[in-house]
Amino acid sequence: MDGLHARLTAEGRPAEAALADLHRETVDGLRSYLTSVSETYGSRPGQSGGGGPMGYRDPVDDRRDLLERKATELNDRGALNAALAVLRQAGKVPPSSPEAVPRSAGLRMHMAARLRSAGRAREALALLDTVPFGPETGGALAGDALTEQLRTRFQRLRGLLCDDNGAYEQARVSFGQAIEAAVACGDLEARYQALTGLAASSRLWLASVQPPIAWVTSAPAISSGRVGRWPWSATALSHGTRGHTAPYSPASL
Repeated sequence: MDGLHARLTAEGRPAEAALADLHRETVDGLRSYLTSVSETYGSRPGQSGGGGPMGYRDPVDDRRDLLERKATELNDRGALNAALAVLRQAGKVPPSSPEAVPRSAGLRMHMAARLRSAGRAREALALLDTVPFGPETGGALAGDALTEQLRTRFQRLRGLLCDDNGAYEQARVSFGQAIEAAVACGDLEARYQALTGLAASSRLWLASVQPPIAWVTSAPAISSGRVGRWPWSATALSHGTRGHTAPYSPASL
């Protein structure tokens, strides 16, 4: 590839030389991920080839994997409730390996998005929370570009669902993780979406505390002497404090 760059530069084709460099950097960046996936899925006995996500070999056919595949088939046929029932059974079986967890998280993310579209945000959030998806999730696949891309989508959806359920502090945590994962994998679009979600969540949080702020600072409340019995002070409410911090500010990102 270095020879190609030199030849294109010598021929007066700098744009194509830069493109060649970009391809080389992309391949180098994914090399560790592809190697780890190959080592994880490529040497296990009793597998069928090529049927896994993104063309990789399927994991070991244990009970959890089989149940999750059945849930996927039911979901694809539109049988959402039946798919959820099977997925709950699968959740009672430990994953076959740490590397199988992102696959499970991706399936639940897809199904949670369908639940949210159906107006079932509480069920969707509960479903996502059955599979923790942090920066260490995935064993040998943790921290790789595609795992981080999945994590930023997973955490952004969880943030939206937390907002739907009024859990604004949890939403803030999830949007923060989505931003972190987007930065880790260099996905600028995902980072923008997560930042937008965080900003919208902060507005929802502020709207939720405006009524008590207005009551505490109102003249009737002050004249009645009842402010002293209110658990939050007007100052604390306006700054988002009661053992919690205020929503993210641009300076904190």
